[in-house]
Formats: sequence, C-alpha cells, structure tokens
Amino acid sequence: MSYFIKVPRAASKCHNMLNQGRWESDDYTLWKPAECKVKSYTTEELYSCLSNSRIIYIGDSIMREQYYAMAEMFRPGRPKQDAIHADQAVYLEEHNVTIEMWWDPFLNTNRTLDVLQGKQKLQHTLLILDTGVWYMKDYSTNYLREWKKAVDRVFDAVQNHQIADKVMLSPVEVLEYDRLSEERRKVMTPGKVKVMNNYLRERERMLEDTVTPLAIPFVWNEISASSKNKTLDGLHFQPPVTTTQARIALNYYCNNKLPLKFSTEATCCHHSSYPVWYLAAVALSLLCLIAVFILMTFGYRANIIDTLCAVKIQLKTQC
Repeated sequence: MSYFIKVPRAASKCHNMLNQGRWESDDYTLWKPAECKVKSYTTEELYSCLSNSRIIYIGDSIMREQYYAMAEMFRPGRPKQDAIHADQAVYLEEHNVTIEMWWDPFLNTNRTLDVLQGKQKLQHTLLILDTGVWYMKDYSTNYLREWKKAVDRVFDAVQNHQIADKVMLSPVEVLEYDRLSEERRKVMTPGKVKVMNNYLRERERMLEDTVTPLAIPFVWNEISASSKNKTLDGLHFQPPVTTTQARIALNYYCNNKLPLKFSTEATCCHHSSYPVWYLAAVALSLLCLIAVFILMTFGYRANIIDTLCAVKIQLKTQC
C-alpha cells in the first residue's frame, strides 16, 4: 500500500527553471527561477543523488568551464588544465562518482556517435552536450547546415534510444561581443547565434514521447547575459556564472531523486510526494470550512426571516 500521493507539478516548474529567472543578489550568488527555488546541494546530498553515477560533458571549451565548476562542487580546487583541448575526468572513489569532459566541439567523434546511435548506453549518467561556436569559426557559410546535422543527431538519439538517464543540450552561447577578439567577432555574430537558438527551440517544440528525457536550458544564456564582468574574452565565463549553470543541471537531474521536505524545500523539477494523512487533513479542513459557510449562510437567512415575521406580526397587532 502506498502512503504517498504524487502531485505532478514538476513539468511546469522544470520548464520555468530551464527558461527564465533572475539574479537576486548583486554578487551573482543567488539565482531565482520563476515560481520555484534552485536548490544548493550539500556534499552529502550530491553523493546521495550521484553515488555510482557519472556526469559527462561533451563539447567545446564552454562545456569545459562548466565541467570545472561541477567538479569543484565535489572537490575544492580547480582540476588540472594541462591539456585543455583533450578529455579530462575527476573520479571520486569513495562514492564511485565520475565527472568527465569529452573534448568534441563538433559532436562527431566515434565515441560520441556511438552514444548517439544507441550503440553505447550510458547508465546512471547525466549527459550534457554543447556545440556551435566551432561551427561558426570553422565552417564559414556552411556553418548552419553542418551544425544542424550535429544537433539533429542529438534529437534523433533521444527520440529513438535510451542513451543516458537524462540529457541536456546547451543552447548556443550568447557571447559578450565587445570583449571578443576581432577574429572571433567576425565569425561569431549575434545573427548566427539567434538563428541557431531559434532552430533549437523549434526542434524542442516538435519533440514528443522521447525515449531519453531531454532539456535545453536556454536560461544558461540568461544567466551569463545578466552577469557583468564575468568573462575576460567574451566567450569563457567564470564562476559564479558557470557554478550557477552547473547547479541548474544538478537540479534538473537530482531534485526528483531526493526526499525533499515538501513544506519547506519544494524546488524546481520535483514531483512532490504528499503523505495521505496530510492530504486527508487538508480535505477535512476544506469540508469543515464549507460546512461552516453553509451553516452561517442558512443561519443568516433564518435570522432575516424571523425578523421579517416578527415585524409582520407587530404590524398586524397595531392594525
């Protein structure tokens, strides 16, 4: 027998968290999504969610910065940066947690393709992918056609295969253009970024009944765009921007896996489980309120009728 009833409110709150929000502090440490709360996980809670699991980032240097931010949540200190254009990993042996960065800015290496084609299932894994800026940089006028092929493979993968527990596909980053180098500014234009993100929105709207859950956190661009002086080159953002983006990913993956207190910690992407006794108490309270309202209403009407009858009798007596 189940003693809890699930209330399916997470879908809309997940959508809100992934698409809109604002900073609530001048030091950019508190991000507030619309209508829900982003949870800041303790180390103990992180291990409770991710024990025997993996977080895998696949993409370019934008993903690499998020990988660094995620790794620092588990182990203070930035991971080694000896080979920035190479695969990296942090392994936390005690809880068997692995955080990985696969260097693949075009999402076209054999290993990535094996995952997207369903040949390699990543069990107990949150998979986070990103691509876009290298297509603008290296493909000139063909950037959009070639980039669409890459992201279409991601959409086809989640539609047809169980490739991971959950997948996040990053929007193309809105860059801080006045800080870009002249070379990057020529090829990474606002118009290109807008076209690419519009395509992602269109493809996301078309998705139905995916085998693997997919989220596109467009709010990541809102987080970076509303943060001042948090990038030196207009492309690579620093903490707390990347830390907040990583926290959004954790909320998407973990919130529904942990026993959150529904009264005080109702957060984004969490299907609240209400005890039956609690719902029964609420229902009983409502019934009592309705009963009191009815009694008061009829009691008030009865008083009016009694008063009118008394007046009528008095008038007859006077006559």
